[in-house]
Amino acid sequence: MDSETGDKIPGPSPSPSPPKQPDEQRTVSVGKECRRKVMELFWSTCGLDAMANDHDAHEEAVKKATLLRLLLVIALLAFVAGCWLRGCVASSEIESLNNTSRSNSVVLEVYKNENADLSSKVISAKIENNENMRRKDAEISKVTSELLTTQQRLTSFESLPANILNLYTNTANLFLNEPTNRAQLASLLLSVQSFTNAVSELSKSPLFDLYINDVRLTNGTVISLHESRLLKIQALNSSDITARGLSISFLCPSALDKTNVIANGWDFMPQIPENPSNIRNHWLWTASRTAPGGITYNIDSLEISTNVSFPVIRVGFKLWSDSSRIQAFDLVLTF
Repeated sequence: MDSETGDKIPGPSPSPSPPKQPDEQRTVSVGKECRRKVMELFWSTCGLDAMANDHDAHEEAVKKATLLRLLLVIALLAFVAGCWLRGCVASSEIESLNNTSRSNSVVLEVYKNENADLSSKVISAKIENNENMRRKDAEISKVTSELLTTQQRLTSFESLPANILNLYTNTANLFLNEPTNRAQLASLLLSVQSFTNAVSELSKSPLFDLYINDVRLTNGTVISLHESRLLKIQALNSSDITARGLSISFLCPSALDKTNVIANGWDFMPQIPENPSNIRNHWLWTASRTAPGGITYNIDSLEISTNVSFPVIRVGFKLWSDSSRIQAFDLVLTF
């Protein structure tokens, strides 16, 4: 029998069977009765028990079942279509977000490039500004040195007016009182010669050469302290004029703390602000005796502590005496 229509499905004709016994017949009857009960229960469950024996009602039930299945299929298709449409909308939104993200990434990359260019320009401007400030500081230092030298020379010439007045007075007295007195004239000539020699002597000034570890310094000299961090300093008076009040100053960046410089015999002075970004520590050494011409003067040594980890340090020395101009030397120390 068909489970949907309840019709019997034709099959091959059964072969004749032997006559059934009474017990077998009761068993078959019981089985048929059970099948009938099951069918009645099935139809009653589906609400079609009143139509079970009516063929038209049966067909109506089949149509309802078919319609129900069709409605279920349509609902399933509608659900699938809704999910598909929602997925399409979500994909469109995701694509829009991706496009927006890519646009933002491009804009961000442009901003980064512009920021890098601006940073490079700022760094270049800072370097150029520092270089200009360094040149101006060097010019100021040179002018200051020349001013000090001029002041020292002016001090030497301050006594000239009084000496010239005495010379004029003596000459006038000579010609007024005894114009023919040769002895006084000779004495006057000797005085004039002595005065000329004194003026010539005053116009001269000592000149020095500075040596570090037996290396004569010039601007930009490089001194290696890889093996020893001791600075042995010597000053040679290369002129024939005796120098009085010989003084030397040692200048280094403020990053080199005074505790990292062993400077026995040197006095630590106030820091020198060459410019706001370059403040230098300052040590001063002064000679206790004169430095005759042609003589090398040994200065107390300096030593850089091994705690200093800088590979390179730029330092400076300045050297002068009471009657000489300031001589400045910039050098580089490597470790």
